[in-house]
Amino acid sequence: MGFLWKKAKGDMAKVTLTVLGSGSRGNSLHLEHAGRAILVDAGLSAKQLEGRMAEVGAELAELMGIVLTHEHGDHTAGLKTFVKKRRCPIFASHGTKDALEAEVATAEWRGFQAGQQLEIGCFSIETFPVPHDAAEPI
Repeated sequence: MGFLWKKAKGDMAKVTLTVLGSGSRGNSLHLEHAGRAILVDAGLSAKQLEGRMAEVGAELAELMGIVLTHEHGDHTAGLKTFVKKRRCPIFASHGTKDALEAEVATAEWRGFQAGQQLEIGCFSIETFPVPHDAAEPI
């Protein structure tokens, strides 16, 4: 993964990072601070994402966006269905966005250049390119 979570703005008393899935069957992280959250990747089915979020007490309403590391299926399998249910922006490098945008055309896409810093609500995320066989992985 080519991103560095730098900080959550405001009170740093409680920041929670939960691994919802990791490995070839699907990758997804849930990051929460002060009632706001982001997902990093959506590689599980939408049903699995929702179920695992519910298991850890994560609310869909808290979700401010999904950050994609790259376009491979083990990082994006549940994306299309998940964003239909929970309208939230998808943050992806331009290469990843270009590879997926037609497939998930109804989503609100926010493209960025690998290496760019992202500000998503209370989260500040520094992205950086990584070597991988994908369009523009971070």
